[in-house]
Amino acid sequence: MGKVMFDEDDRLLREFLADGKREIADNGFSRRVARHLPERARWLNRLLMLVVSVVCVLLFYVMNGFQAVWATLREVVANNSDLLGLDPRTVVIVVLVLLALLWRKALSMA
Repeated sequence: MGKVMFDEDDRLLREFLADGKREIADNGFSRRVARHLPERARWLNRLLMLVVSVVCVLLFYVMNGFQAVWATLREVVANNSDLLGLDPRTVVIVVLVLLALLWRKALSMA
């Protein structure tokens, strides 16, 4: 009985909050604020991003990230015989498109 009441209360609360939810348009406000930050804050942000990126790359290398990725890919291909029939050019195109999207997203965050 307690679980049923909790579920009903949870449902009612979600409906109540959904009815009053409004999205507030940003209209580029966040980007304008970021542009008006002092140069020192921008410099520290870039430095922090560089340090974090280097640490991530080093951890990936130290923890044998390439080996883990390769082992996972081998397992996926071995367990899915359908993937063996793929044209290698298709796989290269898919990987390049995914890398381009990743690069674009990274640049938009900078």
